[in-house]
Amino acid sequence: MDVGIYEAKTRLAKLVHLVEQGQTVTITNRGRPVADLVPTQGSGKSSVDVLIGEILAARSRQPAVSGAQLQAWKEEGRK
Repeated sequence: MDVGIYEAKTRLAKLVHLVEQGQTVTITNRGRPVADLVPTQGSGKSSVDVLIGEILAARSRQPAVSGAQLQAWKEEGRK
């Protein structure tokens, strides 16, 4: 999406919202591109949300551990 510099100044909040959704906005000065607003690498989901998703996915791939197995590991760690 191309936006003139005056329009970018007056609609900056809306343009930032579009960039947060993944769009790239090119700012022009008299029709000549001068700057790009692009999403940062961490935008979209927060890094915490991504990590939580990865942890939950990893946990779902692991077999359930019984209480007896946890107790055995606990006792083994005390040796």
